[in-house]
Amino acid sequence: MPPRSNPSDRRPPQLQSTDAPLEARVVPAFPLAVNDTVSVATDPVTFAVLNNDSFPDQILLNGFTDPPASQGTLVRNADSTFTFTPGEGFNGTSFEYTIGPRKPETLLSASPNDVTANARLGYHVVLSADGNMAFVGAPDAPGGNTGTVNEAGSVFVFVRTPQGWSFRQRLFAAGDGQAALPAPQPGEVANPNQASISNFGATMAISADGTTLIVGDPTATGGISGATPGGGAVYIFTLGSSGFNPTPQKLTPSGLDGVGLGFGESVAISGDGKVLVIGNTTGNGGPDGTVPGVGTVLVYRRTGAEFSVQPSQRLYASDYAGANFVSRFGHSVAVSRDGKMIVVGDPAAPGGIDGTVPGAGAAYIFTDTTGFAFNPTPTKLYANGISTAVGAELFGDTIAISGDNSVIAIGAPDAVGGDTGTIDQAGAVYVFQRIASNSPNNYVYQSSPQRIYASTDVGSGLDFGTTISLNYNGTVLLVGDPTALGGTSSNVPTGGAAYLYRRSSSLFGNEPVQRLTSSDTVTGDAYASSVSLSDDGNTILAGAPGAVIGNKVGAGALYVKEIGTSTGKVTLTRAGAAAVSSRMLVSGFPDGSAQLYTYDAEGKALPGQVFRPFNYNGAVQAVVGDINGDSIPDYVFGIGPGGGSVIRGIDGATGADLFPTFSAFESSFRGGVFIATGDIDNDGKSELVVSPDVGGGGRIQIFTLRDGKMAQVDNFFGIEDTTFRGGARVAIGDINGDNRAEVIVGAGYGGGPRIAVFDGNALMAGSNRPQKLINDFFAFPGTDTNSLRNGVYISAGDLDGDNKADLVFGGGPGGGPRVYVLSGAMLMTNIGEAQANPIANFFVDGNANSRGGVRVAVKDFDGDTDMELVVGSGNGTRTELRVYETNSLANGVEPALRSEVDPIGYSNSPLGVFVG
Repeated sequence: MPPRSNPSDRRPPQLQSTDAPLEARVVPAFPLAVNDTVSVATDPVTFAVLNNDSFPDQILLNGFTDPPASQGTLVRNADSTFTFTPGEGFNGTSFEYTIGPRKPETLLSASPNDVTANARLGYHVVLSADGNMAFVGAPDAPGGNTGTVNEAGSVFVFVRTPQGWSFRQRLFAAGDGQAALPAPQPGEVANPNQASISNFGATMAISADGTTLIVGDPTATGGISGATPGGGAVYIFTLGSSGFNPTPQKLTPSGLDGVGLGFGESVAISGDGKVLVIGNTTGNGGPDGTVPGVGTVLVYRRTGAEFSVQPSQRLYASDYAGANFVSRFGHSVAVSRDGKMIVVGDPAAPGGIDGTVPGAGAAYIFTDTTGFAFNPTPTKLYANGISTAVGAELFGDTIAISGDNSVIAIGAPDAVGGDTGTIDQAGAVYVFQRIASNSPNNYVYQSSPQRIYASTDVGSGLDFGTTISLNYNGTVLLVGDPTALGGTSSNVPTGGAAYLYRRSSSLFGNEPVQRLTSSDTVTGDAYASSVSLSDDGNTILAGAPGAVIGNKVGAGALYVKEIGTSTGKVTLTRAGAAAVSSRMLVSGFPDGSAQLYTYDAEGKALPGQVFRPFNYNGAVQAVVGDINGDSIPDYVFGIGPGGGSVIRGIDGATGADLFPTFSAFESSFRGGVFIATGDIDNDGKSELVVSPDVGGGGRIQIFTLRDGKMAQVDNFFGIEDTTFRGGARVAIGDINGDNRAEVIVGAGYGGGPRIAVFDGNALMAGSNRPQKLINDFFAFPGTDTNSLRNGVYISAGDLDGDNKADLVFGGGPGGGPRVYVLSGAMLMTNIGEAQANPIANFFVDGNANSRGGVRVAVKDFDGDTDMELVVGSGNGTRTELRVYETNSLANGVEPALRSEVDPIGYSNSPLGVFVG
């Protein structure tokens, strides 16, 4: 958010407009490590780690993590390369290295000729989640419909390149005929030098995927009539192949009753760019939305290329208490990445220590649990229990939500604070943390916040908390104070400063870990009038709208700072082994399609290619595996019930069919199949294991690619009951750590949760009766052994880091969404002990009453060799895909969520979600 006052209140004295350079100052030019993958056979391999990393002036710092000794030895060479010598048991590992900046400071300038004195570049700044795009508002730069209208405002876009930051694009209200000079009054002569009333760029928001930019202009011509001077407008820019579309969609509250002037005073956008939130502090509000001038918030949704011109919902402060109640509801807004939580600030509402202090300020949490509408009755946040919160604080002036929803930070720039924590109106920030026992969908936060102020900083100003930003996981907090003493010696009045705080456990440190200023500050620069953080917390934007550039007073500047160090990861894979675990195919779509998913380093789901392998309507089975051994993941599909037993493979490198489509079982069988892939014989190629679905027996077939065709190499009964017709489910994993993967078989629907494990050394010999590694057992112990007849879903992967696959079980259809994980190593010695000490045992979302079952998978999405646990919702429930952090697996406790996404969009799916 920009500084707390309305843009028109903070305009500096108007001077004659002359050209001035646009500057982006990078301090320092900081490298970003890029993860690498190196293929290793049997000989030592020497490789460089810096070649793919950003910026040419990086340096490899001392120290790196050694891989396990059983995997091999790693040596750092004098030229900053590494040499890895694989051990006899090498089957893939990884290590981390750290890089930092070679130079302490770098200055970067760009001069596109269209910034003038008093342009106020840096009044508002936002950074893309990945830290690679910076958007800088200059609300008094030339702009308007032609880009040349005096002081109408522009937004400047910078991008990070391997050589540093570079100016890329200027955006303005192109195509908006209203965004021109004000028309002369009767009897006046038009003045071509007259300033526009617009403040385009005063507010901004960027979607987490970097494709949707929202620009607010609260003084633009717009409003209810669409032509009201100062009514306000919001502009939506979308990213194309050559940059952002220069002609935006314009939104005004045209035709809406009860919307006042200043539409667009605050804006926010969800991570996927589909939920847009706009604040209007002069609109009608109160409990029923009819109280004039107390504020409203409008929610817009996008289903196609553009947002609907009418809001889907309006939100109000439900605790309005009559004529003596002062309100500026909607002055600030924030929306969660998933678009299911909106936080609205009202810096004039009752709040403070007990929620009743007049004018202290408050914030309101609105949640959407249906996917269609927000609950109109919000949860109120205020400085609950804070002894100094007894006066007007402007609590709610600014709001930030961490990307994972774990932290909400609220600025109160008139709160008691300063270096001693006792200075009136010096400013503070209040931090509310989500209650750990609640899942991300519950949005329940602590009622009493942590108070943060400019502790021990004798140069602190009187606007601490004017602007705030959080990184993705809520461990880094950045606070701006544009009135603090600035400069390298912290002695320049109103030079401005930013304060960086880190959270090591449940609380942020009382003192900032770093105080950030600009090295060339002069009085009035107002550095940190607006700040923004990247998701990883390593890249910082700070705007200085009062900066003097050359001789241009108030031209403004943008500062980009890279802090700390950057860690890269090198994954060492056995030659011929594909990095298939980082990709996942999701199915359950009623049209027979499957969609590819990957995840970024922060756990964000990235939907990819959609496949429709068969002319079939229903849920297909889909898995990823390196069938041809080219180290590129391939995709295999099995048809569902009613379609027979058809199998199709797609070459991941070319998109062509990998082998001729075939049927695994006889033509009379129409029940569909389950499939799994994995390298059973350690030859660098994935085998395909196929089992029948309901209506078939427990027969298992193993195929491998030979001469362009899938050849059957084994055929046996996995469930040794020839009369059973519930089918079977299959998984592949190396349970005993001998580099030969076992085949795990679970009974299908109608059977108990019976599990059989076949020794990888005995498979693929065509014996039709391979040896079992351990005795059969029931996945779920106790009374469930006798009562359950829903079968079981299964997967395998190393979840406890002992280099042996663990077994993951999910309740079958008609059963609860129970996830049960057993140690593979422990199963080898004592099945009962493994069941008495499970790695994990929980019901998804704590719901033991659901009866759709749950599908399971194990993946390594971020390439760090630490596997993630994935679950897909069962039939008859809302479609949902969850990824859990394995470092929080525990018996009886649902682990922490790394990611959650609805891949299909059904509230009651008859098919559920399959993951493979």
